Amino acid sequence: MGQNPPTGVVVQYYFKETPEEEVMLEFRERNGNVIKTFTSKQKENIASQSILGRGDRGETVPTEAGMNRFIWNMRYPDAKSVPKAIMWSGVLSGPQAVPGEYEVLLKMGDVENSQIFTIKGDPRLETTQADYQEQFDFLMTINDKVTEVHTAINTIRDVRKQVKTMAKRANESAADIKEAAKALNEKLTAIEEELIQTKSKSRQDPLNYPIKDNNKMAALTGVVMGANARPTDQAYDVYEILASRVNKQLAKLDDVLDQDVPAFNRVVRENDIPAVSIEE
Repeated sequence: MGQNPPTGVVVQYYFKETPEEEVMLEFRERNGNVIKTFTSKQKENIASQSILGRGDRGETVPTEAGMNRFIWNMRYPDAKSVPKAIMWSGVLSGPQAVPGEYEVLLKMGDVENSQIFTIKGDPRLETTQADYQEQFDFLMTINDKVTEVHTAINTIRDVRKQVKTMAKRANESAADIKEAAKALNEKLTAIEEELIQTKSKSRQDPLNYPIKDNNKMAALTGVVMGANARPTDQAYDVYEILASRVNKQLAKLDDVLDQDVPAFNRVVRENDIPAVSIEE
């Protein structure tokens, strides 16, 4: 039985001997902007859990003696993920490169070798170059917003962890620290629960706990990239609704980080909490 050809840009290169140095493959736009860089040292890194299984992976560049082959899936970097987050039909994959000319650069020490290649559109489609570009630009907009939201969620969880540690170190007499920690955590939790479904711990949990705006935004990515065509007006409308909601929460988080966190830090300093605490 025959095999289908690989999906993506196939890069083949030859080493007379197995190189000892790190080898890098850099994919670029023709204007020199770097899209993605892969190295022989890079470990496989699954971006997130996705029921659709469409999370991007960082592949390791093979460096065996003889002929090697690397396949680039033509996608730009993924949106940032939240560790262990459950994504219900959410897609974090970066958008696919539009038809046009690109460049791949192989680097090994002082040695560099480049090759120009062309990505072509499906000839059976009536999709114009402008349609491809509009789809790409919109997907990048969604991708950036998902990254912004997930960065905020990761920040909330990091701050909460530090606050919890400080509150634990406070002795019984430092009641103001515990009160400040409680108030700060309540504000952070209220924002977090609007951005992400914190109750989902398994892939079936979204059946019981509705997905939140981060997941809805990632699901919109899957809708927009579902066909090689200009995004629909409805897709833009949905994005505006979701972006408006998450922007309100992000603004609230900025206020908490700019005001409440410094206030908490002042309370900690006033109580002279030790940097290192040894439990009895």
